[in-house]
Amino acid sequence: HFERAEFLVLQHDGDAVGRLYLLREPLRWLIVDIGLLPAWQGRGIGTTLLRQLQQDAQDARTQGLALHVRLDNPRAQALYARLGFQDESVEGMHKLMHWDVPSAVAQLNTA
Repeated sequence: HFERAEFLVLQHDGDAVGRLYLLREPLRWLIVDIGLLPAWQGRGIGTTLLRQLQQDAQDARTQGLALHVRLDNPRAQALYARLGFQDESVEGMHKLMHWDVPSAVAQLNTA
């Protein structure tokens, strides 16, 4: 469904620990999928990765990030909320959430 998306394998010392499926659209980047193997969860890797994506999206002068999260995944929903993602809508078994580049930065980027 996302022909232009990047499929990235997250590694530690050459071993795969997770994946990131990212579509870098001009206006807003879509995190299609993000996941860490169970042994690598709860170590702050997801938080660090998402913060880096937020910074990268801001540096690329996008409006922000969007993602879908399963309704039955409260841990992920809480993580996204802590990082400033807002609920947008519910689509089937998923909630659409978005994070916007802070307005002061966005205004500087458009001037």
